[in-house]
Amino acid sequence: MQCQNCYQETEKGKFCTNCGALISQDEPVVIQETAATEEIEIVAESTTSQEPTDPKQSNEIVEKLKASSINFGHFFLTLLKKPNDAKKANENDLISGIISIALFALLFAVGYFLVLNSIVSFFGSAPTFTDGFLWPFLKLLLLFVVINAITFAGLKFDGAEFSFAKTIAKYGGYLIPFLLLLVAGYILTLIGIVSLGIVAISISLLGTLIIIPTLILSEIPSTNIDRVYLLIIIYVLNTFALSFIMQSILLSLMGSPFGGLFS
Repeated sequence: MQCQNCYQETEKGKFCTNCGALISQDEPVVIQETAATEEIEIVAESTTSQEPTDPKQSNEIVEKLKASSINFGHFFLTLLKKPNDAKKANENDLISGIISIALFALLFAVGYFLVLNSIVSFFGSAPTFTDGFLWPFLKLLLLFVVINAITFAGLKFDGAEFSFAKTIAKYGGYLIPFLLLLVAGYILTLIGIVSLGIVAISISLLGTLIIIPTLILSEIPSTNIDRVYLLIIIYVLNTFALSFIMQSILLSLMGSPFGGLFS
């Protein structure tokens, strides 16, 4: 250690052993302050580096939603022009297939709610949002899950190399023309052409139960069971599922003010 007064080397202590001057003790304090400053700067830098994380994640979510919307638009327009191209659908079209199914269920629930309101409006009461729209929407989604599960089970029983995701993608692809038929049926019903409207709606529901599973199964050769018997089994199970869901929807209306009309 060097004395700041006589500039001679001295032993460690409070006073210089050569001239007796007081040795400054400020140096360690400066080191501690520097260390503390560096620590604060490190913490500040780490905090600053973490701030952009949330905007990046938000941008990724927005980009994914945008990409899914673009893919569904292409999926919809392609199958609107050539519905038979639904046989080319695979696991990569799963999201588009799910959107197509959800859209069909949504339109069915909206149309059901509007038609129901037009039928019972002169009774002075209307169905609630839950009974007239929400429950039909959710129950029809459940029906589509059951139909896809039954179709997938039939494919696996027949020895097909199909995944459940591929089944949903194909089902959603084949569903698009029946979705348009459903919309046409509701429009015809609302403008007073009830008979044609009911026919269009019935065919659209028939497509979801019978026609689409038949088209999917027709893509593979029959190996384990005769195709006719397999299709009959699928039709019976799908029809039973539809009757159960429709009965559940109608029963939910029994507690409404116009429940006696449906009973």
